[in-house]
Amino acid sequence: MSRLVTEVPCLPIMAPMNRPIEDDRVGMEIEDFTTLFEQHSGHTVEDLRSTLRRPLQVQARIEFATLAVARYGIRSTEVARFIKKHPTTIARWIYLGLRKQREDQS
Repeated sequence: MSRLVTEVPCLPIMAPMNRPIEDDRVGMEIEDFTTLFEQHSGHTVEDLRSTLRRPLQVQARIEFATLAVARYGIRSTEVARFIKKHPTTIARWIYLGLRKQREDQS
């Protein structure tokens, strides 16, 4: 699975005026974050909750979980409950997202 994920290009999610979505938004509620994520990524909560494993959906889930937890401080258990996934799955997505971010920086 991780080979499939690394083949999908990881595009930064941008807010209006070309500012990254994470700017000035630390401490958001999961509902507010999800609304912004839907608006800027084009993926819906239903896409995140889906059992389908299309490469773009997998990448969206990884980005959603990584941004929510690592950038905004939302608890991973809250993310899991909100998108109806097991907490271990969310932890795996966060790991993959942080690893991809670290690889992209080097």
